[in-house]
Amino acid sequence: MVFIEYAYDVEVLAKKHGFFNTMVTNGYMTNETVDLVAKYIDAATVDLKGHGDK
Repeated sequence: MVFIEYAYDVEVLAKKHGFFNTMVTNGYMTNETVDLVAKYIDAATVDLKGHGDK
């Protein structure tokens, strides 16, 4: 996750003003990061990339 501090601040403000939050992520987060943002995220999209020939 890039700029988690900024993302967190925006999520908190958005929720305070009645907006929904969607996170688009590659899924590479620590457990602490997930715990921090989980209560402010309404939906998440995990974009998995990889080589699929095997």
